[in-house]
Amino acid sequence: MKMLSEMCGQKEELKDMEEKVEVTHELGSYQRRIINQGIEQGIYQGECNVIKTLSQTMSVEEISNAIQKPIEDIKRILESR
Repeated sequence: MKMLSEMCGQKEELKDMEEKVEVTHELGSYQRRIINQGIEQGIYQGECNVIKTLSQTMSVEEISNAIQKPIEDIKRILESR
């Protein structure tokens, strides 16, 4: 960018553009993190709903074996109803 700005003689304009690109990049990273957190939260919430539904007809041990999650995790989810 520096070399290009010196060649063009438009140093300030290119500096402003560089700052805008940096801000846009940071916003994009932030948005991706928020989206990923939302997806993870949605998956976790869906998993909790499945576990709670299964608990109506299955024991904690059966659920643990079926979905291959530790019994402690299953218990924690069921206690959070």
